[in-house]
Amino acid sequence: MGRPAAVLLAVALLFGGCGGGGDDAPARLVLDGRPRYPDDQGVVTRVSRTSITLAGARTYRVSPKLQSFSTMDLSTQPLLQRKGQYVQVGLDGTTMVWIAGVAKVLPGTPPRVFYVGTLKRLDGKGNAVFADGTVLRLGAGVTPSPPKGSATVEIDPAAGVARRITMSS
Repeated sequence: MGRPAAVLLAVALLFGGCGGGGDDAPARLVLDGRPRYPDDQGVVTRVSRTSITLAGARTYRVSPKLQSFSTMDLSTQPLLQRKGQYVQVGLDGTTMVWIAGVAKVLPGTPPRVFYVGTLKRLDGKGNAVFADGTVLRLGAGVTPSPPKGSATVEIDPAAGVARRITMSS
């Protein structure tokens, strides 16, 4: 085998081995402000080390490599303390691989959740993207003005959308 063919074979083996071994787990989430589009979101009604239920209806397995953090400061947070919180989750099939705690649900009619962050942009697909990477769906008719800067967002925890965005000066 000539040198070019040997180099090509070595490169093929190197990259071919990267996807093998049956470990199709997604790459770890990088918490550097890149947008995190959640696969699901809602209020945690049940949680254990092995499963989580959102809104009493959607149950997911918990990955042994779960990343659990706060949207507020991106610090690591204990999973078992999520009960009653509004969260966003990233999934690999039916397995939760990351969970971002947004806030506790405030009682009342209707129940409310408040998120505070720096709005970077609207993505043109009905979402608001924040500096910490949080992405929130906008409810019908919700458009912040101006669309950048410090914002307080009122979230409808049942619908999983922003009801109102108040921009600060």
